[in-house]
Amino acid sequence: MADELKLLNNIRSLRVATRDFPLAFLEMVLQKVRLVISERREQELSRKKVQDEHNERVEKLRLLLLEKGIDPAELVTSTADDEKPVKARPPRTPRYKYRSENGKTRTWTGQGRMPKAIAEQLAAGKSLDDFLI
Repeated sequence: MADELKLLNNIRSLRVATRDFPLAFLEMVLQKVRLVISERREQELSRKKVQDEHNERVEKLRLLLLEKGIDPAELVTSTADDEKPVKARPPRTPRYKYRSENGKTRTWTGQGRMPKAIAEQLAAGKSLDDFLI
């Protein structure tokens, strides 16, 4: 789809692509493109009209609030002020100690996926209690 649009945007590519088509066909395509463009203009005008009407109503309400002595900012509740700050939880202390496949001593908190080295040794008959620190 993007390639077709690039073709329409480049005059030289468009000339090459339309060279083999008869003039009557190209005029028919031009008429359809003009129709699509006019429909699109109408849609844009309609959308702009709706947006302008909305903005006008918002402005009327803002002026009415100010006239009654109400600041529009008072109506907007800030969620940042109401929320409690999130406490960062402390890192978990390791509960298990094991040797990895390359011989390094490593630890595991018991959270998340079980390390492969522990899983293999459990399958071989060891108990998880054997790895406790």
